[in-house]
Amino acid sequence: QSVPRITATKLQCATEVFDTDAYYDNVTNYRFTPLVAGKYQINWGATGALTTLGDMMESYLYKNGALDTTSSRFYGAASGYDGYVSGSQLVDMNGSTDYVEVFVLHTHTTSNIDFKGYFSGFRTGP
Repeated sequence: QSVPRITATKLQCATEVFDTDAYYDNVTNYRFTPLVAGKYQINWGATGALTTLGDMMESYLYKNGALDTTSSRFYGAASGYDGYVSGSQLVDMNGSTDYVEVFVLHTHTTSNIDFKGYFSGFRTGP
């Protein structure tokens, strides 16, 4: 996935490995919409080909289209030629309309950087 410079871009995880209830849309919206109310553990990470030491990456968790105010930005930095950022957040979901998405950005001078990422979510309790 190509991510423009200093532009929060939705992380598009298109390959599913395990999704027993089809809560994650890996084709159109790239969002997790569980249909059972409860607390969900959301985990994600992304790596990008940053070439300058000190370039920064950020990731954000969005709930229902807005920055999740219970979380904060998650930062990563380039170490050599690759950057990595990850995050983890416990989120209350209503089981019908609530959804979460992950956004990433970078500060590299190159306009577009190729990113690879992962996303997971699971219910931890009521």
